[in-house]
Amino acid sequence: MNGCAIRTMSLLAPSGRSVMVAFDHGGGGAPEGGEDVPGILDTLGASSAQGLLLGPGLSRAAGPRLIRPGAPALVTALDAPIFSDTPGGHGPLLAHRRALSPATALGQGATSGKVVLPIAVGDAAAHADSVAMIAALAEEAHAVGLPLMIEPALWGADARHDDAVIAHSARVAWELGADSVKIHAPHDHDVLAGIVAHAVGPVFVLGGSPASAEGFVRDVDAWIAAGATGVVVGRNVWARPDPAAAISALARVVHDRDPDGAREILTDAERAASRGAVR
Repeated sequence: MNGCAIRTMSLLAPSGRSVMVAFDHGGGGAPEGGEDVPGILDTLGASSAQGLLLGPGLSRAAGPRLIRPGAPALVTALDAPIFSDTPGGHGPLLAHRRALSPATALGQGATSGKVVLPIAVGDAAAHADSVAMIAALAEEAHAVGLPLMIEPALWGADARHDDAVIAHSARVAWELGADSVKIHAPHDHDVLAGIVAHAVGPVFVLGGSPASAEGFVRDVDAWIAAGATGVVVGRNVWARPDPAAAISALARVVHDRDPDGAREILTDAERAASRGAVR
């Protein structure tokens, strides 16, 4: 288990916290703002983020970009949630399958694996299948020294608004063998503080839907103040006009605890993008 502990800690900066970027959104097709895979991988690979979460295929493609001192650690998704049988389509969860073995992910350079735990999707048998798959992946991952991040994914409409479900889901993730968890942010920051207090590993909060610069900084600042280890942010980074600036702003909040400086970085980036659009 020492390998898992060492690799989990390598996801953190000297501050003891972490900024990670998720770009694992393409399993069902190209997400808006995330079409330019080579360009986005270049930007993220050259960034100061502590980690980069990618799907199985893009993890392999990103490898050469991460061979440098100080590069983001690679976190590889080991599963594939399926929402439509038509690429580009959307809908309720249809299936949840494993996509990559922990041993292969480790061989590709992953510092951690990651899986989702679908919550409240209205199908007990499918939920049980996901639990069994995740438990098996955790066992395989730990056997080769690869830590596993588990993300309770609140894809049921009612679950998204229930702080108790978020807290209980984090506990389920630990019980299934998580070395770290990636969770939705509870509405009540005291609930998040409780999740962190009762955790047995790092607690990362996911970034969620695109937000204004002010809202983005305010939310992240509150999560870190509540004790979260860090954030795993996707569209609020790579769908912004200047992803590198967004990562710098996150670092200013998460590591430096300077939300005003973060707002200034994002505001300057938005102004620069507006000037460029006018030209």
